[in-house]
Amino acid sequence: MKKIILATLICLYSFGAYSQVRTFDIKMTPCLIGSNCSKCAEIISIKYEVDSENKVVTVSGAAIKGELVREVLNDCLIKDQLNWMCRQPTITVSAKNNLISVITNKNSSLYASQKEMCIVK
Repeated sequence: MKKIILATLICLYSFGAYSQVRTFDIKMTPCLIGSNCSKCAEIISIKYEVDSENKVVTVSGAAIKGELVREVLNDCLIKDQLNWMCRQPTITVSAKNNLISVITNKNSSLYASQKEMCIVK
């Protein structure tokens, strides 16, 4: 019986059932500052893959101009899969207890054009 349980755990681990990577699919849109996220442009879909074991966050998806993006983010703090934060040139994305938030950086070109990034629910 112990051999069966051990073999099952090894198989689950090998196939990623105990993976330290968690994926967050987020839809965002740039909106006019002060519009309460009601005057917005196109919606973009971004995927954040958080690897808490290796302390790496990878972002992928289509940027506003349509080009495909896939890159490892450099400026991230990762506590675990559900609690992390990454600073990007335009926005800071964070997860606190699995709840995602986005803050537009005040020194970004997006903010200079009177826009902020909003999450689409």
